[in-house]
Amino acid sequence: MTGSTPRGETAPARSYKKTLNLPKTGFPMKANLVQNEPASLKRWEKAGLYAALREKAKGKPRFTFHDGPPYANGSIHLGHLMNKCLKDFVVRSKGMMGFDVPFVPGWDCHGLPIEHKVMTGLHDSGKAAKLADLEPSAAKMAIRRECRKYAEKYVKLQSGQMKRLLTLADYDDPYLTMHTSYEGAVLEVLAGLVGKGLVYRALKPVHWSIENETALADAELEYEDREDISVFVEFEAEDAAAVYAAFGLGVPRLSEPSPEGSAAGQNEGIEVSGEDSVRRTEVPGEDSVRRTEVPGEDSVRRTEVPGQTPSFMIWTTTPWTLPANLAIAVHEQFTYALVRIDGSVTVLAEDLVEAVTKAAGSEDVEVLATTTGDRLVGLRYKHPFIDEPPKPHGEPDADTSKCYTVVSADYVTLEDGTGLVHTAPGHGVEDYQTGLRVGLPVYCPVRGDGTYNHTVPEWLRDMSVWEANEKVTTRLRESGH
Repeated sequence: MTGSTPRGETAPARSYKKTLNLPKTGFPMKANLVQNEPASLKRWEKAGLYAALREKAKGKPRFTFHDGPPYANGSIHLGHLMNKCLKDFVVRSKGMMGFDVPFVPGWDCHGLPIEHKVMTGLHDSGKAAKLADLEPSAAKMAIRRECRKYAEKYVKLQSGQMKRLLTLADYDDPYLTMHTSYEGAVLEVLAGLVGKGLVYRALKPVHWSIENETALADAELEYEDREDISVFVEFEAEDAAAVYAAFGLGVPRLSEPSPEGSAAGQNEGIEVSGEDSVRRTEVPGEDSVRRTEVPGEDSVRRTEVPGQTPSFMIWTTTPWTLPANLAIAVHEQFTYALVRIDGSVTVLAEDLVEAVTKAAGSEDVEVLATTTGDRLVGLRYKHPFIDEPPKPHGEPDADTSKCYTVVSADYVTLEDGTGLVHTAPGHGVEDYQTGLRVGLPVYCPVRGDGTYNHTVPEWLRDMSVWEANEKVTTRLRESGH
C-alpha cells in the first residue's frame, strides 16, 4: 500500500506544529518586571505622559478624585498596593470616559507614627540627651525639624515605590500636610468656622501616650490582655435615711408618745440588727426616739433595719482613676439590693450579689431590701479620701454642686462588677458624656507625663499613675473602704 510503513519498521515522528493556527503576539512570555518596570517608567517620564493626558483632557468635564494620604513613614505594604491600584483604576477609567481627571497624591506628614520613629532614633543615637539641655521651646523646634526630614525622606521613597506600581499621578507636585500652603489653607478654613461661631473651647478626655506626651487616634491604639489589679470600693452614703427610704425602709411609725402625748410630737428611730438589745438612734434636741418597723409580718421585726451608714459599692480595674471620681452610675431599670455583708451594709445590683460576695469570700450575707435604680438616682455619697469635690486645673469657677451623686446611665451592665459604675468624666468617653448630661466638671488631675498634679491629696502629688494603683489600693484597705 502506498505510503504505508514496511512491516517491522517504526513510523517516523510527525510534528503538528505547522498544522496549528496559533495567534502571534509581540508580548514576551514572561513579565520580567524587574527590567521592564524601570524601562516603562523612563519612557513615560520622557514622554511626560501624565502632563500630556491632562493637556489632552482640557475643556472636558472635571472629575475630581481626592487621594486620602498615607503616613510618610516606612515602605509601602500590600494595603498601599491595593489602595493605589484601585484608585489608579478609577482615575484611568474616568479619563477613558472623556473626563478631565487630575490625580494629585498626598502624604500625611504629622502624627504619632513619625514622631515615635524620630524619638526612637534620637534616643538610639544619643541626640535626645543633647536636646534635654536645650530650652523647652528650642527642643520642640529641633524635634519638629527632625520630623520634617524624616517625612521628606519617606515621601520620596514611597513616591518611587508607587511609581513602580505603574500608577499615573502628579508625583512631581504632591500635596503634603507639612507644606506652609496646606497649613495656611487649614487655618483659613478654621478662621471661617470661628467667624461663624461654630468653634468653642472645652475640656474632653482623649487617648494619650505618656511616653510621647501626645494624643492618640483610635487607629493608633493597640490592645493586649494583661493581668492587673481590680478592687471593690465602698463609697459611704452622705444621708443614710435617704438611702433606706429609697429601699422602702425607715417609714415613720408611732413608737413612743412624746412628753406632750400628742401625735405631732412622736418620731421614729432606726434600729440595728444583730444585737440582743435595740440600739436607738436619738434625734438631737428631742426627747423621743424614732424606730423603723418592717411591715408585712405578724409581729414587728425591729432588727431588720440597720443602724450603720450604708455605702455604694463599685468595682474598678483602674484604681488610679479614683481621685477623679465625681459620680456613681446606675441603670434605672435594674434591681438593686441593700445587703448586709459581714456586718457592713452596702448597695449593689441584686443579680450580682452572689458573685460579689463569693469573690470577697464572705459568708455572712443578708439581703435586707430591694429597689429599682431610678430610686437611687440623686442620692449623695462621700469620696473615700477626698473631702471636697476638686475643680479642674485653671477653672476655679467650675460648678461642683452635682459632684458625688448617683446618676443614671444606659451603659451600666450586669456582666461583671457590682452594677454601680465609678464615673470619672475626665478619664473616659462614656463618663465624659454622662458628666456633660448631668452637669459635672471635666476633671483630670493627670499631667501629660502621667503624674498627678497639685489638685489631688498630697500623698498622691507628682506620683506616676502606674505607681498610684498600689498606693490607692493600700489607702482604701487601711481606711476600710
